[in-house]
Amino acid sequence: VLVAPEVEVRSGNGTNFDLVFARPVHSGVEVRILEERGNWRQVEFPDGSRGWILASTAEPIVPPEGL
Repeated sequence: VLVAPEVEVRSGNGTNFDLVFARPVHSGVEVRILEERGNWRQVEFPDGSRGWILASTAEPIVPPEGL
């Protein structure tokens, strides 16, 4: 889940890559982490869109034991 107030989603794992969305994505959006490279995570959004975010802007959700 995104935890930063505003998250820029990029087409690659660096600030030199283009933004995927015209506006930042807000906290609370659930994403699926696909890959990690250094300080970056490639994520997939519920609509299937993919992009790279700073690792510090998202936290994994760990389901309770037994689920």
